[in-house]
Amino acid sequence: MNMQNTGTTTDLAHFRPMDNDEIDLGQLIRNLLVQWKLIAIFTLLGAVVGVCIALLIPKQYRVEAMFDKPSNAELAPLLGQPYIELDRQKILSDFLKNLKSRDLIEKVLTENNLLTGNDGAPLTEAEQFTQIRNVAANIRIAPAEFDFLPELKDTTSEIDQISYSLLTANPQEGQTLLNGLLKLATEKTTRDYINDINGARAIQKQQLANQLVQLKDAALAAKAAQIAEFTKALAIAKSLNINDSAQWTGSSDDLYLKGTRVLTAELAYIEQAEPKLGSIIVSYDQEGLAQTLSAESVKGQLGAIDKFEIDQASISFVSDNTRAYIPADAEKPNRKLIAIAATVLAGFLGLFVALIRVAIRPN
Repeated sequence: MNMQNTGTTTDLAHFRPMDNDEIDLGQLIRNLLVQWKLIAIFTLLGAVVGVCIALLIPKQYRVEAMFDKPSNAELAPLLGQPYIELDRQKILSDFLKNLKSRDLIEKVLTENNLLTGNDGAPLTEAEQFTQIRNVAANIRIAPAEFDFLPELKDTTSEIDQISYSLLTANPQEGQTLLNGLLKLATEKTTRDYINDINGARAIQKQQLANQLVQLKDAALAAKAAQIAEFTKALAIAKSLNINDSAQWTGSSDDLYLKGTRVLTAELAYIEQAEPKLGSIIVSYDQEGLAQTLSAESVKGQLGAIDKFEIDQASISFVSDNTRAYIPADAEKPNRKLIAIAATVLAGFLGLFVALIRVAIRPN
């Protein structure tokens, strides 16, 4: 039997059970206000911990030395030598590398008895390595910054002045270290280049000596050939019984016409005379022209090598009055910032704990 709807349709949707997931912000704030003691305790503890941490962290000072890049005049003995190719930038780069050399850092620390613990006892090998590595990591080499030249912010490297600094909790030791490294880096860089130059000199000298041997061998070969030629001519003259000089055109085939007396005298002279060093062809250029090597040029180059000396006293990487300075104020730590950050973080932590308590407690 069909049932007909004689009235309005009844809306039964409001009879369905519904979850109320809306947050009552006012009630939440009131619940948090009830937990104010908990939030205050966390905040206070955070402030105390932050202040303690800030006071326990030792002050760190940035000990700094400023120096100009060495000029061409100060590096003239190195730039002017003809044996290895050098330029100002390459020399400066090697000098700056030596300023962070771990070997030199270890040497300075050892010479000044700084590789010790707080109790003065020597450090173990592992502890020494760690300290040297940390020192090298804290050394900063950078172009000097000039706040009064804001237009050069992106071209600081064009300023010919270098900042050499170390962030350390022991500024006196840091000052000793930087001053020692400036001295040792200068000595090592100079010594390394002197050794390279002397090595190149030795190689070039050996090459020239070998070329001189070639010239001497060629002269000996020419002398032997001349002796053989005159010996043959003398034998022919004797066989023809030519004692005195006859008509002679100067041709090598007619040397026997000089006669045995002249040939004997000339042969004796040739045998006693030193070989005459001439020239030899060592290569050909792109146009096919022969490149000759003469004994005079080789001897001249050998003489120049023997007389060459480098005036090490004229080489300078930093001026004599360059030294590291200790600032009056510490760079780290920012104790106020640490205390404020710890207080804020602790306050948020207390607020988070209070929210959890509000969520898990029954209404």
